[in-house]
Amino acid sequence: MGQFLDELGNWGADTEGAMRNLYADEKYYAELVRAFARDPRIRSLEIAMRAQDYADAFTLSHGLMNEARKLGLAPLSEPLSLFADRLRTRNWKDAPNFYGAVQQQISRLQDLVRRSDSSV
Repeated sequence: MGQFLDELGNWGADTEGAMRNLYADEKYYAELVRAFARDPRIRSLEIAMRAQDYADAFTLSHGLMNEARKLGLAPLSEPLSLFADRLRTRNWKDAPNFYGAVQQQISRLQDLVRRSDSSV
């Protein structure tokens, strides 16, 4: 596996499991992860949280969670799941605390992608 996929694995991503669904195409998988890290819904989620638009934040976080799961990005999909559950149950008081964990993992993923882009 390439260095980028190794680093994703070290982060906790199930790259091998995700690639089984993508015909073991490492390059394709890496491009999907890179595209996901740049998904405009990530910025939209940040905007929704700043505006305290929790209904929109739920929709965005739920979609991102599903995609992160498909890509085997457990370090991100797990906090997204907890965050989306808080929003779904209208437990908005705790939502910002759970969003912090989401932001931390998004930053980590984006950092991995930036480093892989600069090493090409």
